[in-house]
Amino acid sequence: MKSFINKIPRLYLYVITALVLLLVIQSALRVIFWLKFNDPNDPVTNGDLIWSFYLGMKFDLQASLGALLPVLLIGWFKPLHPVYSKAGRYFWHTYIGLIFVIMYLVYITDAGHYAYLQQRVNATALRFMENPLISANMEWQTYPVITGSIIFIAVVAGTLWLFKRFVGRLNLDAAPSYWNQKRWYHKSILVFVTILIVFFSLMAKISWYPLRWSDAFFSTHAFSAQLASNPVIYFSNTLKNVAETYDLEAAKQAYPYMADHLAVQLSLIHISEPT
Repeated sequence: MKSFINKIPRLYLYVITALVLLLVIQSALRVIFWLKFNDPNDPVTNGDLIWSFYLGMKFDLQASLGALLPVLLIGWFKPLHPVYSKAGRYFWHTYIGLIFVIMYLVYITDAGHYAYLQQRVNATALRFMENPLISANMEWQTYPVITGSIIFIAVVAGTLWLFKRFVGRLNLDAAPSYWNQKRWYHKSILVFVTILIVFFSLMAKISWYPLRWSDAFFSTHAFSAQLASNPVIYFSNTLKNVAETYDLEAAKQAYPYMADHLAVQLSLIHISEPT
């Protein structure tokens, strides 16, 4: 096993280490979310629960691998190599650290949003930024901000220490000597296989279309979808539709048919302009 690992490029091991750590942390956060918000009076069935965690891990893989793509694409350059270059190591450690900070912030915001509105955080939450002073005051009065901040800093510091400890144990000499002996077509095959693995991992399913946030809504039980969702992916996808509203002209044209079907009195309803 050790001889096989020594043949893997150090850049790959660096990315795999970060990827596994991200997946483990997000899976642990999903378990915490389930334990905190699951309703004992309306439990999710075992089948839905297993499928929710399975889908959730695939969403986590998409989000994590997408965040680590720059390392794979740029890390090959010697001045920016995350293992063999001192400047590259500092640069990518900072970048990975930002990924962890953003991930924790999104999950914390998501948990608070769900506790408040029973919905995963989405683009509509940006409305709270319209008056940040009121929102900040509400958070100060509702949540343990100081204690939470201390815990947040400690968790981020512990995560970064763990990551640096793992990547610090990489054997720096084994992989270069192995791949320096290989011909160009061996290296080309390695790159091609890497592209295939990354592509299908980002797709996360065998289909013409990649795994989408809507795939989380597979069950009639509402909490199954909430549990399967990844807050980073869900929030980024809802950003695309944040400015959309209803089509007033289309609503006016369809209204008489719907009113007739539902036996609604036309004089009692007024269709107003969207705000």
